[in-house]
Amino acid sequence: MNLRIEGTSLRFRVTKEELGSLCAGDTLSSITPLPDGASLAVNIHPSPYGGGSNAPLTLQHQKGCLMLYVDKNAAADLFSSLPNREGIDAVQKLSEEHLLHLTLEVDIRSQKRKRP
Repeated sequence: MNLRIEGTSLRFRVTKEELGSLCAGDTLSSITPLPDGASLAVNIHPSPYGGGSNAPLTLQHQKGCLMLYVDKNAAADLFSSLPNREGIDAVQKLSEEHLLHLTLEVDIRSQKRKRP
């Protein structure tokens, strides 16, 4: 799993195998150690409704962990469309002034590198 943060955009990039695990109902987890004993934890959870909203992706933050909820149907559609550079996109309204842009993509380049 790879996370890119640019301003108000978060892009989560997973491998085909990780997306397959997500489609099977598994949670993807990543912990990055930070200075002074801190860490950044990121989990991607499959969800029947994208985490309680109508959006295919919803981000929550609880106890120091970023949790991305992915609609199971959207994940399955993405998996069936591979290889594809398109991902799942959503905009989450944080307040009247702030929007968060979320993307889940599959790293298709890693698939090409593995081929002999």
